[in-house]
Amino acid sequence: MMMQLGKMRVFAAMVVVGATGVGSAQAGHLCQKCGSGHVVGVAPACETGPALVPQWQTSYRTVTDTVYDRVPETRMVTRYRTEYKTEQVPVTRMIPEQVPVTQTLTRYRTEYKTEQIPVQRPICETVTVPRTYTVNVPRTEQVPQQVVRTVYETQNTTQKVQQPYTVTETVNDTVQQPRYSTVMTNQVRTSYVPRTVNEQVPVNIARRVVEERGGYQTQNVPIYGQVAAAAPAKCGHGHASKTCVTCAVVGYQSQTVFVSNPVCTTVNETQYVNKCRTEMVPVQTTVQVPECKVDYVSVTVPRQVCRTLTREIEVPVTRQVPRQVSETVQVSRTTFVPEQRTDQVQTTQTRYVTETITRQVPVCVPEQYQVTRYVTRCRPVTETITRQVPVCVPEQVPVTTTRCVARQVSRQVAVNTCVMVPATYAAAPAVAPSSQVAPSSQN
Repeated sequence: MMMQLGKMRVFAAMVVVGATGVGSAQAGHLCQKCGSGHVVGVAPACETGPALVPQWQTSYRTVTDTVYDRVPETRMVTRYRTEYKTEQVPVTRMIPEQVPVTQTLTRYRTEYKTEQIPVQRPICETVTVPRTYTVNVPRTEQVPQQVVRTVYETQNTTQKVQQPYTVTETVNDTVQQPRYSTVMTNQVRTSYVPRTVNEQVPVNIARRVVEERGGYQTQNVPIYGQVAAAAPAKCGHGHASKTCVTCAVVGYQSQTVFVSNPVCTTVNETQYVNKCRTEMVPVQTTVQVPECKVDYVSVTVPRQVCRTLTREIEVPVTRQVPRQVSETVQVSRTTFVPEQRTDQVQTTQTRYVTETITRQVPVCVPEQYQVTRYVTRCRPVTETITRQVPVCVPEQVPVTTTRCVARQVSRQVAVNTCVMVPATYAAAPAVAPSSQVAPSSQN
């Protein structure tokens, strides 16, 4: 800007100096008012009007700019976190126990009963029976018959045939081919980790105890001794004499004897058993999961296309032309004549004879008896266990975000403007006319 201003000032000075020099050279005298030279017969510049000179003026203008400031903003966000709450849960557990049950059952006893039943018994007899049957007897005779046969004759001709042939052309096809790319994305996975909890569990155990409830009783005990008795020539003991010594009861003696009476009872005992319980605890982990992204790209693929064309060619053709020929031939014809014939045939005939037989018939007789057996029955027992239950707890969390806020800023800008102003000249002193060019009043 300053360079342009300097150039315009130099140009204006040159114009003024040139005009003054030319006027002085042509006219040879100066104006008495403004001191500038002018041509003879032309009015000086001070009489026609002031001379305009370019001048740069600096003015200030107010400009409004929009400035964006980053302002932090804090707001409350509700987030949920997982807490584990301990609670008591009643659990019903089935305990098996042995219970005696008496049942009345029916069983069947087989007895045999004698009964008389009639039975049909077959008796086979051989009897001679006449049989009549029909027989077809063949008879052959010669019969003249008109026979027509076909005779083929060969004929060679030429025939025009359409022959196809294949032409291959290349065609460019635009197809969409998939382009695969793998992008790693974050994925939150929840896995369950086993945690072992040891606890004391009461267990009822049924224990069988045998208690002796026997006592002493007075019983008659037999006394054995040897007794001589008459025996046969040879007894069973191997004695060959007429007497045999045998072991027999000779008397009874009262004696106190202990009689055992075991009684079996069931005693319930409660024992605490260490029970290991495994519970699953959820754990969240963030993993990088590859995700396959498919983009379709247009690809030009050359393809060979086959086109079938047809051309006409001559082909030699050989044909067999049929011709009918009739002639008489002797033919043998066989006919069957039916004849009736009778002969004697031995036939077995069956007749039934009724007989009465005795047999043993099984009969089922029911009997009632009682059976005592132990049956396993389950008794419910309610227990209280402690477990961890996940609970979602909401909480307010401050979150700071940055947003852009626009504001207006005013500033002063210097503007240079070129303005034409009248030139100011200094008054020149009066001099004698001379042929030399007067120097310019402005340097």
